Amino acid sequence: MSIPSDINPLNTSEKKSIEKTNPLFTVSSDVVTSLTIQTESLFGFGSWQWIVETEQMVWSDGLIHLFGYGPETFGSNYKDISFFTEHLHPLDKERVISCLSEAKQLSAWIPLEVRILTFDGKQKWISIKGEISHIHSTPTWVCLIEDITSQVTSRQQEDNTVKRLRQQEKLFQRVEHNFHYGSLEWDLDTNEVVWSEGIMFLLGYTPETFGHNPCTPDLYLSHLSAEDVQKTKLMIEHYKTTQDFSPFEQRVITRDGEEKILAGEWSISSEERKVICLLHDITQEKQKDIQIEQQAWALENIFRNTPTSMCVLKIVYDEEKQISDLLYVYVSQTLQEQTRLAESELIGKSMLQLFPEVKNSQFWLAYQRVLITKESERFEDFYEFDGYRNWLEGQVAYLDDHHLLSSFTIINDLKQIQQALEHQSALFESVINNSPVCIVLYKALRDKSGKIIDFVHELSNPANSLITGKTEEELMRQSWLTHYPENKVNGFFDLFVSVVETGKIERKTFLYDAHGIKGWFDGSIVKQGDGILFTYQDITALTQQQQQIEQTNLELTRSNTELENFAYVASHDLQEPLRKVKSFSSLLVKEYSTLLQGNGQLYIQRMQMAVERMQTLINDLLEYSRVGRLEEGYQQVNLNELITKVWMPLKEEKENTGKLIEFTIDELPEIHAIPSQINQLFANLLGNAVKFSKPDEPLTIQIRKMPLIEEDRGNLRFVEQTEYIKIVVEDNGIGFEPENKERIFGLFQRLHGRSEYEGSGIGLAICKRIVENHKGFMYAEGEPGKGAQFIVLLPA
Repeated sequence: MSIPSDINPLNTSEKKSIEKTNPLFTVSSDVVTSLTIQTESLFGFGSWQWIVETEQMVWSDGLIHLFGYGPETFGSNYKDISFFTEHLHPLDKERVISCLSEAKQLSAWIPLEVRILTFDGKQKWISIKGEISHIHSTPTWVCLIEDITSQVTSRQQEDNTVKRLRQQEKLFQRVEHNFHYGSLEWDLDTNEVVWSEGIMFLLGYTPETFGHNPCTPDLYLSHLSAEDVQKTKLMIEHYKTTQDFSPFEQRVITRDGEEKILAGEWSISSEERKVICLLHDITQEKQKDIQIEQQAWALENIFRNTPTSMCVLKIVYDEEKQISDLLYVYVSQTLQEQTRLAESELIGKSMLQLFPEVKNSQFWLAYQRVLITKESERFEDFYEFDGYRNWLEGQVAYLDDHHLLSSFTIINDLKQIQQALEHQSALFESVINNSPVCIVLYKALRDKSGKIIDFVHELSNPANSLITGKTEEELMRQSWLTHYPENKVNGFFDLFVSVVETGKIERKTFLYDAHGIKGWFDGSIVKQGDGILFTYQDITALTQQQQQIEQTNLELTRSNTELENFAYVASHDLQEPLRKVKSFSSLLVKEYSTLLQGNGQLYIQRMQMAVERMQTLINDLLEYSRVGRLEEGYQQVNLNELITKVWMPLKEEKENTGKLIEFTIDELPEIHAIPSQINQLFANLLGNAVKFSKPDEPLTIQIRKMPLIEEDRGNLRFVEQTEYIKIVVEDNGIGFEPENKERIFGLFQRLHGRSEYEGSGIGLAICKRIVENHKGFMYAEGEPGKGAQFIVLLPA
């Protein structure tokens, strides 16, 4: 491995300076190493150090594990940058390489979120955050790599909970402890240097390749950096003057280009004017020191940038070796923000003084358990103390007998979603279990070629059990055709397969008679994943009722037809004898009136009046029977023109008697109707208004178009998707009792005697039948002495 040429070991004053500025140096190096390993393992982090000049990256063990490698498969922790880019997802590679190049040129890092393909064939999302460091004057990118696969997946699916942080393997392995030594003897008078074989091997030589021994100091100095050459010469000059040497460290470049750090110590040789230099290869130790420094820096970076509230706690024991308190050693930026306390208000302070109620929380119990088991714990807790009210996901990890790593994340939103999902799940289960509709979910069972050969029960609700007689436990994960083999031949299996293959929704009303199930059912078959959602209802009783209604309607239609035919024929057949009775009675009066004595003429007159009434009844009955016969087609009818033509003769007749009449009509729309029947409708309504007017008051008739009200829609059961118009014929006549508003529409129904008002009692019955023949509705409202309203609703 190679070490940048300008990295020098830290001297004592530099170390003390760093220790003052970095709180982590208040903890022992073993604790820092343990803390770093635990942090990376627990929270899914990794890191690398990218040495810009050499294009090499030093991978942490956590990062190696993150990329799917093990110690045996990864090899050396030092890799070229191309090793990293080979693991990038093809769609991200060009962007990442560009960002790496830009970071190298501009010394500025852009945070990245990219996909990688791991050694074990997995795809992961990682975030890369970096800061440049000049440790020992060597530009080095120290990057924090975090596995954010779960976060990215959660964002993409808008339906997942926060992924728990996973423990990973320890961050760094032990540094090798194999040391190599070498020595040389320098004759200050002759300026000759004698090398031992050890120093030859340290600098990449063998006795065969070394050449002449002794040699000049220039050979050794050629393996030093220019700075160390100067330092070595100054040491020699200092010795010549003071006879004093100090221990030193030098960076050398071996014959094969490897960089090493050697610790040296000069001593006086037994021979005068000669000095001996003992050299020790401390490269691995130095690398370990550098790694610890970088780990401490990376850990500080983690604490500064993590979205989790994280802290290192120092344990305070009581006399019984139980936890009596905890002191904050290090705190993350997020913890400061969420507790609303600055770092200076936390570091070194007592947890119980700042948060006295923590003793009543799950955190305190976790601290005690982790200290005993030395194993990490993860838990949820609703913290409602010290002015806080939050759902927390907490985690506690053991560092050593005196330190714990504690963290928490506020999960209020996640908990709210989780509770909503649990409520929704319970509601869904309640709906399924209490639904009167039978609900069954099937999964397709396929052979090796992919052909569907059966279905397997995945879900069955209690309603289905009532129909099939089989419990959910009997059906779950069981073959459909095993329970219902008849479905293979009755078409249901083919129908289910068709829905799975095509995705087409099928709605089916069917008679089922197999496997102890008999009845009419209405079902819906919907593709659900690679299977079927089958919902159905038992409509046997409804079907039977419908069939009965259809039979009753058929009989009623036949009966009405026969009645209409009878009324029509009877009316025609009765006309002839009535005409003869009327004719002969008229001849009798004309030719024999002088012979009729006493009440004879009165009797004949009453007979003729009875014949006329009978003829009127027959004509009205004939008109009533004609309403149901489509002797005339539907046409566009202008209601204003039709009503005006109907009204004019009635008006003239009534005005000839000296009656005052006020008649108004709104602008009415055209409708699609049978003109003669609509003519008859308004002729009867207006005729009734004239007939039943008050003799001593002017007659007022209004025909208005009115908006429909909810009572009309609710009581009259409108035909769906049909628009109606509402026409009100209102007069100020004698009116009627409200309890008679249905009776007046019956055949031959009269509210007054014949001596008071003429008529057969069929007129309003004809009106209602005309309206119903047009698929409309009619009703009446009235009060005695205040007039009547006849409300007609017709399709527009």
